[in-house]
Amino acid sequence: MSVMLSARRRGRKPAEPRYADPLELTKMYQQYFDALPATSPVLQNAAYKLRFQGLCIERQLLNAADYPEQIETDGFDRHARQSVLCYKPDGRFVATVRLILPAPGVALPCLQLAPGLLAEIPLESSAEISRFIIAKEFRRRWNDGDYGAVSPWLDGDNERRIPHTSLGLLRVMLQQAREAHITHVVVLAEPALLRLLEGLGFYFAPVGPLVDHHGMRQPAYAKIESLLRRLKQDRPEIWHFMTQGTGLMA
Repeated sequence: MSVMLSARRRGRKPAEPRYADPLELTKMYQQYFDALPATSPVLQNAAYKLRFQGLCIERQLLNAADYPEQIETDGFDRHARQSVLCYKPDGRFVATVRLILPAPGVALPCLQLAPGLLAEIPLESSAEISRFIIAKEFRRRWNDGDYGAVSPWLDGDNERRIPHTSLGLLRVMLQQAREAHITHVVVLAEPALLRLLEGLGFYFAPVGPLVDHHGMRQPAYAKIESLLRRLKQDRPEIWHFMTQGTGLMA
């Protein structure tokens, strides 16, 4: 029986839709989504196309004329790991994110804009999350801006109740971080993205004021071990999904 149903029987409305069975989230998600590390040219190109569509066409943060092949890439991709999300019912690639790994002689891009992060992280084992994109036609199902809905569960029929699209990408990204011996992640994020992550149980510590970089963005960081520990405490069903079979630390 779900925690939500139990709360209703006691005459109170639960604060969030939680489920006692931690497998429910995993089963529901895997029915609709497949998150993949973009290790082949085909998957990498899918990520770059999503980035072009999201950053150049939809949001116009970058000049589309600078990308005549309709793929968006930059020099940091040479030492970054990409992930893509496939929507199983029709095979579309609907979301992507990248993890920029530390490289000798190359500073993570957010450190150039927010040097205050330097006091919070070990440079040799820190990576940057960026290029977090969800396809416009897909996120309309959640009708919540550029990143989809904050709540990971929705009312309605089964398809409307699928968990938030970003969970699979976050899971793959954390696996990639572990494989690269990354201990901390940093981000220069729009407040809406940080609210989304917090709504899913992923807490990043803000550092300093907002900075103007394609709009106002908040520098923030998280120690992966602490992030997962708090996730286990606050959102055990999401923690189970993130760690099941991945070797991530509890």
